[in-house]
Amino acid sequence: MCAAALLFGTVLLASAATSDVALAQPTEPAPATETPAAAAPTAAAPAAEAATATPTTGAPFDEATPAQKAAATEAYQGGVEAMDGQQYDQALAKFRESYGIVASPNSRLMIVRALAEAGRHAEAHEEAVIAVNECEAAAAKDPKYEKAAVGAREELSSLETKIARVTVNVTGAPKDATLTVAGKAIDPSQWGQQLAVAPGDIEVTLTTTAGTETKKVTVAAGSAQAIDIAPAKPKAPTKPKKTKPAEEEDSGFQWPDRRLMAYAAGGLGALGLVNLGIFGMLSNSRMIRLEDQCDSDDNCAEGLVDEANAGKTYTALANVGLIVGIIGVSAGAGLFVWDLMDPDEDRAGRIVRPRVAFGPGSLAVTGSF
Repeated sequence: MCAAALLFGTVLLASAATSDVALAQPTEPAPATETPAAAAPTAAAPAAEAATATPTTGAPFDEATPAQKAAATEAYQGGVEAMDGQQYDQALAKFRESYGIVASPNSRLMIVRALAEAGRHAEAHEEAVIAVNECEAAAAKDPKYEKAAVGAREELSSLETKIARVTVNVTGAPKDATLTVAGKAIDPSQWGQQLAVAPGDIEVTLTTTAGTETKKVTVAAGSAQAIDIAPAKPKAPTKPKKTKPAEEEDSGFQWPDRRLMAYAAGGLGALGLVNLGIFGMLSNSRMIRLEDQCDSDDNCAEGLVDEANAGKTYTALANVGLIVGIIGVSAGAGLFVWDLMDPDEDRAGRIVRPRVAFGPGSLAVTGSF
């Protein structure tokens, strides 16, 4: 019985010692080898894995129990084997599992290396910054973590040339605004600070209740760029379109300009008065001639009948000219006064330049506006 208990205690101590060594010595990254195209690792992790962050619930490395260290070492060794087989997503999951049991700086460093080997350099850089701080703090407590601290600093230095940096300056954003950079939500505490992103085309989006403002930029590896963004301007409310009643719907007909109509009516009236003057004089001349050659109204030579008929025609035409003249001048004057007194804003700034042209038996009125 005592021998069995002694044997169990010896095995337990040996297991704990092995765990301490494994968690205290970071695994060197596998040498770069050419991978056949069929076995090439996928640079982007599956969606579920990409959304998984490094856990923060692991026991502190200097407070972990032997059982925790043993479980963490088992997961850690699984990650190492996956790294050797260039299965970087699987390795990342194992190292995160190990870190979730015991928060060893070496597990954090291997998370950085798995992300870097998978081509996820921006994420690797973010983890490397944390790894440097954790490894240096651990080395200050226990010198056995000095090697991990050196490895973390080397990884961070190597990643600096493989990522780009952007500083997003947000102005005028309300408290409920959200910011995403390259598809990743950025906490307001990081606005205005440098962020590591993968080189290439990135999209910066600021979302508020007023709408979404998006900017697209292209960044090169090793470069740094500032991006200024402000909330989208609220859209002006659209005025409802006025609809005409059914009886007032536009039929396609447009009335001519009132001022132009006034000039046209006035010109027609003037033409009628001219007509009155011309045919009135012709009628009077015929009347005077007939009075001189006729003894009485009913006693005229037969040769003067045609002359009398022409006089009557001239008199009729003169009367028509008088009527047209009166109506035209009156209408033109009325339209002109109406136009002057019209408060319609559409008339403001309107310039009318009418031109009236007389021709044989015709009247032409034109105007420019």
